[in-house]
Amino acid sequence: MSGQTESKAVESERAANTRQRILEAARTEFAASGFGGGRVDRVASLAGVNKERIYAYFGDKRALFIATIVSAVTEVGMTVGQDAEDLVAFAGRVFDFIAQHPQTLRLLTWARLETDPWDEATAQLDDLPLPENMIARWQDEGVVSTEWNPRDLYVIIWGLCEVWHVPPFNRDGSGGTSDHHRKALVQYVVQLLGEARGLPVQVEG
Repeated sequence: MSGQTESKAVESERAANTRQRILEAARTEFAASGFGGGRVDRVASLAGVNKERIYAYFGDKRALFIATIVSAVTEVGMTVGQDAEDLVAFAGRVFDFIAQHPQTLRLLTWARLETDPWDEATAQLDDLPLPENMIARWQDEGVVSTEWNPRDLYVIIWGLCEVWHVPPFNRDGSGGTSDHHRKALVQYVVQLLGEARGLPVQVEG
């Protein structure tokens, strides 16, 4: 490797590290204060860079927010969207991820409340392994009921796992029910959903 090529590689790695620090700082800031209350100068301070560097990498505050959401959703997809043993194990993985990443959950909640960034974010997630694709494969293999849309199943699983970690449901008013028991309850419900039990109930519109 020539000296010039090596220098460019070092510079590229340094830039990637700086960008990652900015995204981590932005996740902390936006998770705490949302898009409206988030401050780019606080992100800069947390990341140890000046605001001009943030604008050079991301353009403006909204673009930084979108990039932060993309980073968070990518983390979700790469963690829970990798091959799991089966649908029940997958539900347990989602539950554990949400329990262990309250900041990510808070950020995504702010995103739902304050802005409509999903179309912009989705456009940047073409290569992300989608959990619903894994569910669809299990359906093709005959181990998960085909009565349900795989994306709908994923949404149900996420919702069942998420609800225990948001107010008021995260408060323990049920005689000491633990996350372990709640996870087991989620997995039991998901097991029932994954089993073929005849056609879905017909609901009149």
